[in-house]
Amino acid sequence: MERPELEAALEAIFNPELDEHGLASDTPPHPRLIKAHGLDASYWKQFEFGSTSRFSRLVQDPHDPLNEIIASLSAPFHLFWSALRLFGDSILAYHKLQQRRGPFRFYPPIIATAWAGLEAFVRLYSEMLVRVGRSLPEAVSKVLVEVEEYVERDGSVNGRFRPRPVLERYWLFLKYGYGYEFDRGSKIWQDGEAAYSKRNELVHYDVLSTPSLTSTDVFTFIESVLLLLMAPSVSLKRSIFSSQHEIYWALAELEGLIEEFEERPTHKGWPFSDYLFPCSFENIDDDRYPAALAKPSNT
Repeated sequence: MERPELEAALEAIFNPELDEHGLASDTPPHPRLIKAHGLDASYWKQFEFGSTSRFSRLVQDPHDPLNEIIASLSAPFHLFWSALRLFGDSILAYHKLQQRRGPFRFYPPIIATAWAGLEAFVRLYSEMLVRVGRSLPEAVSKVLVEVEEYVERDGSVNGRFRPRPVLERYWLFLKYGYGYEFDRGSKIWQDGEAAYSKRNELVHYDVLSTPSLTSTDVFTFIESVLLLLMAPSVSLKRSIFSSQHEIYWALAELEGLIEEFEERPTHKGWPFSDYLFPCSFENIDDDRYPAALAKPSNT
C-alpha cells in the first residue's frame, strides 16, 4: 500500500461517510468479534440507545445532581478514540520505514490513554449507578465511588478517598448494575488483567524488565480492554457502553494496516562493557564507579 492509499484508508476509518441526512450511522458489531473471539453480538439492533429505546432514560429536573455526571458522558469515548487516532498516526509515521525499531514515541501514550478510557467508563457509570439505582448496598456504593467513611475524634462521621483497583470496581459494577458476575478465570478477564499489568510496566516503569512495545502489543492491549466491555454485553444482550461497537470497529479495521514496529528504550540490548552514564549523586563508591575525569582518555 502506498502512502496516499494508507492515508485514505485511515481517513475512512476515522471519518466515515455520513448518511443522506448528514448523520453518522450506528456502527454494528464487527465480524472479528465472533470470528476471533466467539462473541455473538447479534443482539445488537440499530438505535439501541435511541429516543424510543428502553435503554434511554429521561432527566427532567435542571437541578438534578445527575447533571454533573452527564457533563462527562463523552469522556470515555473520546479517550478511547484519542488512543485509536494516535495508533493510526503511528501506523502512518512508521509506514515503509527501513528501520523497524525506534525510541518511545506513540505507544506508551496509546497504552495510557486507552486504559484511561476504561477508567473513565467505570468511574462515570459507577457514579451514575449509585445515583439512579435502587436498593444498592451502602458498602458497595462506597467502593464504586472510592469513598470510605471514618469517625473523627469528636465523633463526627466523614468520608475520604479510598482508591480501589479499576477491575475490582468494574466487577462489582457489573454485578450490582446488571446482575452479571464476570468469570475472573475466563480468558477475556485474564487478558484484561494482563493488559493492566502491561500498562503498569510503562506507567510505573519496570526498570529491571526494560519493557518495550510492538505494534501488535498495542493492538492486543486495546482489544483486551474493549473485550472487557464486549463479553458482558453479549451475555446480557445489550451494550453496556453505547459507543463500544464504533470503537471496536475502528480498532479491528486498523489491524490490517499494521506494519510491525517496535518502540523501546534506546539502550536496550546494548553490549555493555566500558561506558559512561549520568550520575550526579553525593557519596558515590569512587573505586567501583570513578568519575570520567579520573579515567584516562582513549582518544
